Order: sequence, then structure tokens, then C-alpha cells
Amino acid sequence: MFDKSTIIKAMNDNNTVGEINRRLVFMMNLIKLNVYNEESSVDKSIINREIDENSTIIRDYFDKNGFKKVFPFS
Repeated sequence: MFDKSTIIKAMNDNNTVGEINRRLVFMMNLIKLNVYNEESSVDKSIINREIDENSTIIRDYFDKNGFKKVFPFS
């Protein structure tokens, strides 16, 4: 349903900063889907679950490493 191929590639390459950058872009797209849900055929519960999962991963990274390595903060 959602294309996570670039996130998975960054994970497989052990590119943590790249992974978080891609998760941030993915989150922006999920939030847009959530806001404009009437125009989307995607179930809102699926969108919210993806948002929760990715925000947890991003928050954990920021808690451990800060945000200075992640675009646009780098």
C-alpha cells in the first residue's frame, strides 16, 4: 500500500541518517493523507498506525542522537 522501498534500502545499507530522512518524508506524505482523507481510498486506521510506527522510530532516533545529522538540520 505504501512504498517503503527507499526506507528499506537505507536500512539494508546501514544508512541510519538516510533512513530517518526518508522516514520524515514518508511521515509528511502520511500526514497529508490523513488531513485529506476524504479524497483518499486508504483506511484512516492504517494511516494512523503508520504514523504512530514511524513517529516512534524517529523520536527514538532523535532521543539517542539528536537531530543535527538529519536533513534539513545538517
